Amino acid sequence: MTAMGNSRTSFVATAVGLVINIVMDPVLIFGIGPFAEMGVMGAGLATVFAQMIVTAVFILAALKDEIIFQKVRLLEKVDRESMMTIVKIGFPTGVQSMIFTSISMIIARMIAGFGDSAVAVQKVGSQIESISWMTAEGFGGR
Repeated sequence: MTAMGNSRTSFVATAVGLVINIVMDPVLIFGIGPFAEMGVMGAGLATVFAQMIVTAVFILAALKDEIIFQKVRLLEKVDRESMMTIVKIGFPTGVQSMIFTSISMIIARMIAGFGDSAVAVQKVGSQIESISWMTAEGFGGR
């Protein structure tokens, strides 16, 4: 959606996911209110729940926006030049995402050794930090 000039939807969907994750992390990690204390598993469940909401928002937005599907030709052969352009743009981004995710998993594993409080602090801090790159990504749209 951002590549098509709709950075607002991406920003809103991701911001909603961040807020849900920031709220649900301590609730599920420490067992606040009616929720049981789950520790590190609670952090994972909060992230999965937030990502499910973000995915639902993107699906609903995609279904409302007819332009997204107008040029999709699933059975049409893609010409080599277009495919190479996609790979040239997408491959470095994919590698960057894999490296970022790998480093995040390593850091999370290291922090998990310090206990549930450390995991909660790291998760919330990471979510707050991601607001900066999310805002910059929003400006990257057309």
